[in-house]
Order: sequence, then structure tokens, then C-alpha cells
Amino acid sequence: MTIMLQMRLGLVINRAMRTSLKIKSLACLALAVFVTPGFAQSPAPAGEPGPITAAESRPENKPPTLWDKFPKPENVPEWDQPRAQSPFDFGWIKINGYAVAHYSNFDWQTFKDKRDEADIERFILGFDLLFTEWLELDVEVEFEHGGTGSALEFERFEEFGEFEFEAEHGGEIVLEELEIELFIDPAFNLNFGHLEVPVGYTNLYHRPGDYYTNTRPEAETNIIPTVWHNNAIQIYGNLTRYFRYDLMVVAGLDSSRFSSERFAADGSQSPFEGSLAHEFGVAWRLSTKPLGGVEVSASGFIGNTANNRPRDDMTSDAYLYILNVFAYYDRRPITARASVLYGNLQNSEKVTLANKNLSNNLQVPRTPVAREALGVFAEVGFDFLWLMPSKPAAQSLDLFLRYDWYDTMLNTVGTVQDQDRYLRQGVTTGLNGRPYPNLILKATFQWRWLGIEDHNDELTYTLGFGVEF
Repeated sequence: MTIMLQMRLGLVINRAMRTSLKIKSLACLALAVFVTPGFAQSPAPAGEPGPITAAESRPENKPPTLWDKFPKPENVPEWDQPRAQSPFDFGWIKINGYAVAHYSNFDWQTFKDKRDEADIERFILGFDLLFTEWLELDVEVEFEHGGTGSALEFERFEEFGEFEFEAEHGGEIVLEELEIELFIDPAFNLNFGHLEVPVGYTNLYHRPGDYYTNTRPEAETNIIPTVWHNNAIQIYGNLTRYFRYDLMVVAGLDSSRFSSERFAADGSQSPFEGSLAHEFGVAWRLSTKPLGGVEVSASGFIGNTANNRPRDDMTSDAYLYILNVFAYYDRRPITARASVLYGNLQNSEKVTLANKNLSNNLQVPRTPVAREALGVFAEVGFDFLWLMPSKPAAQSLDLFLRYDWYDTMLNTVGTVQDQDRYLRQGVTTGLNGRPYPNLILKATFQWRWLGIEDHNDELTYTLGFGVEF
């Protein structure tokens, strides 16, 4: 076993060396991060703005909320406060958002003709409008892949391979959030509208500074919707200074869009103008922040996915159970994140049979669906700027290592057969540089392999950036 592993590592190293031009590109980006003027320790020239501080981004004349009156120790930060502060906080309205773009080069044995990609993955623009100290409207719009349109996607895992039209990959404009928030008491608050579902790590922390890789964590994005948003009503609050709870009733998922490759990840999408809401589900989260920069959270979802299908073609229930536990530690110079996500689908064989009879016009995968899916990821990074005699404020240069393991067909029942190619593992390493609090530069290399025996390696080189405000 040891000899085989050494031979396999040797093959990967040789292939990587043959792509020296790609590695040189990553090295150039790393050098650019080090010499970027933003990393200089000298103060900003007179008359020019310097780095934004938290105090400057929150004007003193902003009306206080009831949460501001709730006692909390200094070492416990506000919940869900982003690391990068918005320069567009005017007290009664706050403009926020982020953007992600990257270039990827592929050397995949599983798809030898896969071409390089340059993608403006998404641009998010949000507005928080504070009517009074107890009433707020939050709106968030997402522009994906540069706009709207349609595109062809090659389904490489189909038996003969086929092209399918995918409107999402051709660009999309999505209303991710339209939320009314009522601040009643630190222990009990209410929001309703089109909300983000608080299940999993990525649904809560999906800005580019919340993960080291250029794309969001695969172990979650291939199992549940990301970023999961739908029509819902939610209550939340703080049980003590250290614990927060969320409880939500949300429109359920559609099992006609479940698949072998992505389990329930596409279940919140709909080809129709309205979102089907014949069946609702329940989502919950319980989190604790014992220290600033430290969080441990458990969350879950339960809902019947049989009654939100385009047609009334299932007589049996198909309850989906989701359970997630994650933790993160961000106390410089060390950052670490880990998550375990489990999914279980009732009557998955009957869902598979019903999906096979769906119309081609619905543009659904119609592939077998597993009973269980499991995803795990862990990453750790070290900020080398902390080794400098004088650490530049709000700047960082992290070298990181990450591991992903996920199987979207972990367990099957009946006539549904397990397929090893949907067991995927990956190791990713690279650099994340933050020359300015609102800008992140990323250079990553990923080695991913599938559960099949031969020709299963996938090497990906990616350069990208993220902007937060």
C-alpha cells in the first residue's frame, strides 16, 4: 500500500512539474502580494484616506438598536459581523456586498478536454434600511456569471455524455434576500420574507474572506443548496451572552431536482416563475461564541420533498433530514475551520423512479438519488505577516492547507446502485493575501481524486480575487 501511494504521489508531482508555467504564475501572484503597496507599513499620504476602521464605519449618529443595550463582554464580537467593514454606512442605510472572480486551469484525467475558465462568479449588492430602532428592511441581489442568458453544460458522468441547457451557468440575477426584521428583545426577534436558511457553514459564511479556496466548500455545495434562500418566517435571539438560536419555517425543497452528483443541492431551484410552497420545512441553528473569533454551531433541516414537485406524481412521503456541525477558530495568526454535513432522504428509490418519468423540458438531471450523503471539510492557515516586527493593521498573508471528503451516494437502497465516482476527495493549498481590508487575493492548487480506480486525478490551478464592503 505504501509503495502504491508513493508511486501515485510521484505521478502527481511529475504532472505538476510539467506545468511549470502555471506554478510560475502562482509564484508571481504571491510576489505581487508581498510587494503590493497596501502591505507597506507607512501611513497614508496626507489628504488620502487610510484603511477603514470599525469606528469609522459605524457613525455615532446611527440610531441604537435594542441589541446595543444588551450587556456583553468586550471579547465577544457581535453576531455575524463581517471582518471587512463597509465604508457605506450612513446610519439609516447601509450599502454592503461582495464580488468574486477567478481564472482556472484544469488538468483532469476524468475530463481531458476540459478547457480553462475565466469567470466572474458573482457580484452581490445589498441594502440595509433602518426605518426605526426596531424595524429594518434588508435587500440582497446577486448577479451570477456576468448577467443573464443560457449556456450548454456537458454532463460528463452520463452513460454516453450529453449536452444540456443550463440557464444558471449562462448567468443569472437572483433576489437572495428581501427581509423585514423586527428587533423586539435580545432574546426574541422576528424576521420574514425571502430569507437565507441558517443550515451549514457556507449558508452563514459565504463571503470570499470566509473560506480560503477560490470556490465555496465543495463538501457542502454538492449536498445542500448554497446559498440557500427561500420564502420563510424566522425567530432568533440570544439565550445568554454566549449562545444564539435560530428557528425558521421555510418553503420546502423539490426532490425532482435531486441527483447522483449533487444530492439535494439543486432542490431549492425552480424553473417556474413562482416558488412552490405546497409543503414547508423547519430549519434550526444553535451557536455559541465563547471567545471573539471562535464559534461552534449545530444546525439542521427537516421537510417533505415529495409535495413541492412540479407534478403530483408521488404517493409516498420523501422527508429530507439535514444535520450539520461546524466550528471555526480565527485568532491570528492561526485560522481553522471544519464542518461535517449529513443528509438522509426517505424513500429515495421512489424519488429516483418518479424522476425518471419527468419531462425533458423540466431540465432536471433524472439520475439515481441516494438514501444518504456525507461531506466533511477542514482547513487551517497561518498568517505570515504576524512574523514581521510590526504587524500591519487589518492586513494578512495566509498560507493554508485544506482537505475535502464528500460522497453524494454514501448509501443507496433497493434498485439504486452505489457509484464510486461520486466519492470525491481533495487536497488544496495556496495563499490568501489581504493587502487592504476590503480586498482578498487568492492563488490555489487542488489535487482531487474520485473513488474509481483508474484515471481519477483532477489537478486545478486557480488565481482569483474577492472584494468585500
